[in-house]
Parts: sequence; C-alpha cells; structure tokens
Amino acid sequence: MSAAATTSAALGTKAAANEPPKGSAWKNLRGLFPYLRRYPGGLALGLLATVLMGIIGNIVPLATGIIIDVLAGSERPFSNSGVVGALKASWLSTIIPFYQPSSRHTLGIYCLLLIGLIAIKGVLSFSARWILIGVSRDIEFDVRNDLLDRLLILEPEFYVRNRTGELMSRATNDLNAVRMVLARESCTARRR
Repeated sequence: MSAAATTSAALGTKAAANEPPKGSAWKNLRGLFPYLRRYPGGLALGLLATVLMGIIGNIVPLATGIIIDVLAGSERPFSNSGVVGALKASWLSTIIPFYQPSSRHTLGIYCLLLIGLIAIKGVLSFSARWILIGVSRDIEFDVRNDLLDRLLILEPEFYVRNRTGELMSRATNDLNAVRMVLARESCTARRR
C-alpha cells in the first residue's frame, strides 16, 4: 500500500469523525419527547403566551399607523398605504372604532391603547420566558437524575476504561446544551 493511499485513508477517517451525525434534527431530539410529555401544562401555557405575544406584536404596528394617520389628518386610517394597503384599508377602516382625523381624543385613545399593548406584550414575554425556561430546567434535572441512575448500575470495569472526570465534564456540558436547546426555542420565537 502506498504512502499516499495510507494518508488519504487516515484523512478520510478524521474527516468522517469530525462530521456531524447524519439524520434529521427530529431524529436526534426524539430522546427528549418522554421528558417533554411530563410537563404538558407548562409547555402549553408557555406556547400560548408566546402565540399571544406574537398576535399583540402584530397589532402594535396597526395602532402606530392609526396614530400617524390621526396626526396626518387622513379621512380614513390606512388610506395612504399604497395599492396593497388600499385593499386592506377598505375592510380595516371599517373595524377601527373612535377614529376622527386630527382629533386629540382619538390620539389619546390610541396612545393609551399602544401603551397598554406594549405592557401586555412585555408581561407575556416575561411569562413565556419564565415558564419555558423553568420547564427546560426541570427537564434538565430529570435527565441528570436518569443519567445518575444509569451510571450507578454500570459495572466497575466501565470506570476503569473511562476516566471519571471526562464522563462528568461530558455529562455537564451535554446536559447544559440540551437545556439551552429547550430554552432557546422560546427566545427565538420571541424575537421573530
């Protein structure tokens, strides 16, 4: 066997060792489903808060647009929105209550509405984060307990072959990564 063939075989082995495992992300996360099933109430409440936060986040720009139209003195809200906006403006203008162009009363109502929406969105954001991060910490605790139970039943030869410090560092880092995956989903949904 030539030296070039040996070198390419060794490089191929190293490259294969550095590649991420093949398969879908769902396949890799399948092991977490039994832990997720333990907390259906917390997950549902956290996801509900995230969805409501998204809905309110979409209403905020509408309230801001109404405030701008009141200040500009437009006869109807969203009348200066362009062609696509004109299609939306026809049905959207009919459902907006208390609209009067250049009215301080209307401006006050929609400014208070905007402040209220931002406050509600902040409370929902805090609640979603609090709940989902709490659930992720509970799942991390459950996984740690299951790992400890598994390590306690292993034969002593396992600990002769594997260094305890390496096992502990891998367990710590990997379980923190699992918690971050579970907690980061709520943060990602919040930023969208």
